[in-house]
Amino acid sequence: GSVESGLSRLWEDGVTGRRASSGGAATDANTARLDAELGYGFGAFGGAGVATPYLGFGYENGGDRRYRLGTRLGLGDTLDLTLEAERKEADTPNHGARIDLNMRW
Repeated sequence: GSVESGLSRLWEDGVTGRRASSGGAATDANTARLDAELGYGFGAFGGAGVATPYLGFGYENGGDRRYRLGTRLGLGDTLDLTLEAERKEADTPNHGARIDLNMRW
């Protein structure tokens, strides 16, 4: 059925028709997006690290969707590793994988 609250209009028109970007300048409402992520961290390697599996979802008001599945591994302050698979749905689906390694010494 139809939504009586008019909440769907936020996606269609934006709240004011314009929104502030991260740089502070106003941009067109057509660039509005939503990103959400759900993850849970637990101890790894005998408590020396933290492993965080996660699921992510992104939506742009143009209809583009993005699904992510991955895990992050952090070992103290010296090593961060991310493994991620992604599916972007726009005009044609696009699949990708990412490995990100950050080391500090």
